[in-house]
Amino acid sequence: RYLGVPSNKIFLESSSTDTVGSALFCRIYIQNFMMNITKPFEIVLITSEFHMPRSFEIFRWAFSLKPYTLNWKVTCLPAMDCGISKARKNHELVSLDRFRCEWIEIKNFQEAFIRLLSYHDNYSNEQISNNKFVRNLNY
Repeated sequence: RYLGVPSNKIFLESSSTDTVGSALFCRIYIQNFMMNITKPFEIVLITSEFHMPRSFEIFRWAFSLKPYTLNWKVTCLPAMDCGISKARKNHELVSLDRFRCEWIEIKNFQEAFIRLLSYHDNYSNEQISNNKFVRNLNY
């Protein structure tokens, strides 16, 4: 159990390098895993308290993209923070604003995933080769 959630109900997404990628990959995994489920179900996002507002907005967006194939609801369960600097908290606010400017207008999952893989610094082959290594986790 973690924060009251049974361990067999916890899915740890490990394919992404940032929050936007995590939300989109989680949607793919959950959509495939829950393919035969017809009743509504809840997805509980667990992350640190300081990271929760941005994460929750990004996950809510990713799970609202069309086509909306399953009846899911995203809720959150923040974990306690320890020693988060003011600079890191400010980074969260800047990153949330950046997400809103660069992603929120996208309403289609395919378009969002193409943008992630084609233009995002952490996933695009062109961007990664230009940067030589992933060093700037912006979202």
